[in-house]
Amino acid sequence: MIQFKDIRLLENGARFLNVDLHIHSYGASHDVRDITMTPQAIVDSAAKQGLSVIAITDHNSNKNVESAIAHAQEHYARQVLVLPGVEVTTAHGHLLAYFAPERIEDLAKFLSRLDLIGEMGDDNTRTAKSMADAIAEAEKLGGICIAAHIDREKTGFDMFAPGFQNWKKDIITSPGLYGLECDSADALLWYSEL
Repeated sequence: MIQFKDIRLLENGARFLNVDLHIHSYGASHDVRDITMTPQAIVDSAAKQGLSVIAITDHNSNKNVESAIAHAQEHYARQVLVLPGVEVTTAHGHLLAYFAPERIEDLAKFLSRLDLIGEMGDDNTRTAKSMADAIAEAEKLGGICIAAHIDREKTGFDMFAPGFQNWKKDIITSPGLYGLECDSADALLWYSEL
């Protein structure tokens, strides 16, 4: 059993890390045209920039995740942590989902449970599931989620459906949702209405 004296040995206070949890790579996301954006080059760049945690989150694809993790473990084991991730196109916009590095197989299981329409990584690939249902699937497998760029035109639920909607409440109250990614703090004004 842990005792108070054991707790006192731990560092206290906040520890801040530089992270980037929304990175697309060449060959796995339709919108990446830069052939130098390989998983290995992304990890190398993260190390040079002093990033401690990154996630390869290609559109509806896990194609480059395993090679990014392997490269980081081989060359930057104590410097850069790569999380298995994906950006899923749901019926309510884009969703980022992340899993522990030792549970990379759960990312593949998650994608298989979404019944994706189209080829992984293509521009029209999507799931017919709601964002709340996709969050629930990730949570069942131990994943955590962030609603992606909620204030962007076409892909953000605050832009194509402004104001309070019941399905937004379903998303926001999902236990597996850990954050909202937005470009402007104004995108969160509707949240105060809940």
